[in-house]
Amino acid sequence: MSKAYDKVRWDFLEAVLVRYGFPQKLITLMMNCVTSVSYEILVNGIPLPQFRPRCGLRQGDPLSPYLFILCMEVLSRNMEHANEQRLIHGIQLVREVQPITHLFFADDSVFFFKDRGDAVAQIFRQKRFGTQVFLHGMTPIKGSGCSWGVRSILHGLNFVLENIGWKPGTASMINVWTARWVGGDRPEPRNEWLDHSSSHLATLQVQDLFLSGGNWNEVFIKGLFTEEWAARILAIPRCEVRQRDKIYCPHTTTGVYTVKSGYGLIFEDFMNKVGTVKDNSRLNDRGRSFCRTVLWNLPVPQMWKILIWKIVTNVLPIGQEFYKRNIEVDSSCSMCRGDQRAMETSEHLFRDCGLSSRIWAGSDLGIRVEGAGGVPISDWICNWIRYLTKRDEGTREVILFVATLWALWTVRNKIKFQNQFQVDKGIEEGTPQKEALAIRNGRPVCILGIPTGCAVVRVKVDASWNRNYEAAFGWIASDDTWRELGRRQERIRAESALQAEALGIRDIVMWAQERRVLHLDISSDCLQLITQLAGADKDDHRITGTLEDIQASFSFFHCLVFNFILSRFNGFVHNLAKQAMNL
Repeated sequence: MSKAYDKVRWDFLEAVLVRYGFPQKLITLMMNCVTSVSYEILVNGIPLPQFRPRCGLRQGDPLSPYLFILCMEVLSRNMEHANEQRLIHGIQLVREVQPITHLFFADDSVFFFKDRGDAVAQIFRQKRFGTQVFLHGMTPIKGSGCSWGVRSILHGLNFVLENIGWKPGTASMINVWTARWVGGDRPEPRNEWLDHSSSHLATLQVQDLFLSGGNWNEVFIKGLFTEEWAARILAIPRCEVRQRDKIYCPHTTTGVYTVKSGYGLIFEDFMNKVGTVKDNSRLNDRGRSFCRTVLWNLPVPQMWKILIWKIVTNVLPIGQEFYKRNIEVDSSCSMCRGDQRAMETSEHLFRDCGLSSRIWAGSDLGIRVEGAGGVPISDWICNWIRYLTKRDEGTREVILFVATLWALWTVRNKIKFQNQFQVDKGIEEGTPQKEALAIRNGRPVCILGIPTGCAVVRVKVDASWNRNYEAAFGWIASDDTWRELGRRQERIRAESALQAEALGIRDIVMWAQERRVLHLDISSDCLQLITQLAGADKDDHRITGTLEDIQASFSFFHCLVFNFILSRFNGFVHNLAKQAMNL
């Protein structure tokens, strides 16, 4: 098409946007961007008065290609409409297949058809790509008459809308059966209620599952849903502040939809439909689960996580990988002494090398690697991290484990690229591990005010949780002289350990408001929760409602401080939470 951008009429473009269903506010904004252009013509060096055109898109504007594609879609629909009406005949490469009438790429177009009379001339005469035919053709937009571009957009939109999650508010209007409101899933009823569509339960809403006091109707829920689903529903905390239901994306940690998460969701659905295909990610199901649920949630620097991901996926640039690709480099281990140096594999570098084994044995973890020679390094790392996260000192020990891996990688690079054959003494003494703890144990986070010259109430909190959605929290409050002011231990239901900890902090905040405590210092061993409360990390959608309740109370306090402490300094309240689990 010659001068394609310059020939798009503005009135036609606006009609296209309206017909596609764009919000009027967005249409006005886009048309203001398009129609704000003006021209001046120089005649003998003298500018004539300004004038405004009635057509054309700006070259170089990042919005212009998208608007032009929407207009080209009109021409595509008109060609398909003409083919359906037998006004033109496209080319069929094989019998009983869809005929080809046109091919578009940017502003290049190729047409394949046999014309009957002046049908094509009529198509191009109708208001620049034919507004009237376009408006008629847009009615069956969900049908097979759409182009592949529009069909793909609609499929992606419908798929994403089908998989969005809901967070119930205090006056929830969510339908119990059709919405994904239990951790991003639809709950399943008991067998006797499977055919609920023909009964009065078809229009049941989430607010109907609450008692008048605001708590869950436990008897009704257990009679309506299976035992597993009932436990999950009862573990959902009631939001005290937000009244409206909230949409979120259950496939991201923050609950915010991204193009990446939408692509991953559609790709996963495609893989489930077509079955097993060649996996180029180098990860089995167990490895993918580890990366998704454990690795990226570790409380360590991002570059440490990336190192572990590269080890697990076998993409770390080490000797073995170069040897596989026939790259002529020294593929032997740089940390081995003597002439007989082993091949530099991930197993050897991070575990089996003499220097590596001494570093592991000399660390605070005291790991002996002699008997792990036949275990793949990916399984060895995954098993250790999963094991350490389940221990009472899990946060500290996981940081030490990952810090040791990073220290080994740093030592290897110094030896290989900087010829520093003398290993720092601090490496074998666990100095990188201690520095790792220093990274995570920063200064207290002051949300409001500075705790100087005032009496501050200090509270320590901890929680316990199991996979049956049973949980408990415990906390103890004291003044500056460590005189106890109050304590509480309570058994609750929670969807996760993070949520149980958040409910404990919400209980502390409510207690402080009742006691008119204006200066509050809260200590917890849950680093993820502390960073989210401080606004240093994006909120986890699993605790959104509880965080909103806590943050709504910030304005009450004159001084509010959150501290992260190690689990070993939080043992007393940890025992309170454990005891509450057994009540």
